Amino acid sequence: MGKNLVVSPNDVLKFIRSSETPSTLKLQNTSNDPITFKIQTTSPQKFRVRPRFGVLKRGESTTINILLKKDENLKDGSVKDKFLVRALKIPPNVDQCGSMITFWKQIPANCSSVEEHQVICEYDDSSSRSNKALNKQPSKPGLNKQRSKLGKGLTKSISFIKITDYEYMAINEPDGDNINQAIAGMTGSRSGQSPGNNLRGGDSYLSKGQSSGNVKQNKMERQLWRTQVTQYITIFLLFILAVGFGYLVRKQIEFDPKAQIEEALRAEEALRGEDNYKCRKC
Repeated sequence: MGKNLVVSPNDVLKFIRSSETPSTLKLQNTSNDPITFKIQTTSPQKFRVRPRFGVLKRGESTTINILLKKDENLKDGSVKDKFLVRALKIPPNVDQCGSMITFWKQIPANCSSVEEHQVICEYDDSSSRSNKALNKQPSKPGLNKQRSKLGKGLTKSISFIKITDYEYMAINEPDGDNINQAIAGMTGSRSGQSPGNNLRGGDSYLSKGQSSGNVKQNKMERQLWRTQVTQYITIFLLFILAVGFGYLVRKQIEFDPKAQIEEALRAEEALRGEDNYKCRKC
């Protein structure tokens, strides 16, 4: 049986370690008839495949995005994760715009008319080594020591990007003047300046960082106090509601309709007797 579908890559599908970038399979219909395809895998819980089913007209191609889910790893050794691409010419009596999921459920697994392509999954170690090399930065002599002199407020707030082997740029900080002065203190030895003099800007930035930390702490304390006051008020209101509810329940229990009616009748009879007495007296 001739090939109706070309799969690229056709042997090994590479994945980058600890990456959220999906790997791709390219499918192309090389036949003169429309075909339908289906993507299967030995580990469906590990991968997110889009799309899993589809239709390709004559000469048409498509790209399948395959993402290795977070916290999932590929199998190593002789047993590897695999993908199976199945393709079949669409019969004339089948609606090409309909659901291919229902169509593939009717196709037996051992159907001789189905064209199959198997692709194994492996990590792309060359890309992993390249990423590690890019992320690895040579430590500058004395840089960590001078960072410690700036204090915790500066080291927590500044992110450094390498420009050259001995130049670093700070990012994600609004106060650029103080940061530049602090960095100049780190790199001042290159221009023959004394690092200690340039570290004054870092000391100023450190004091601002400490003040900012105190303000945040005071703000958190105020928020905690407000939360506690709100809780106390809520408990007090719930207590009043409970007392009122208990009072109403007690009154409901003490209420006796029969006794109330008898008391009303006695009061009415007493009123009538008093009226009769007044009439006789007259």
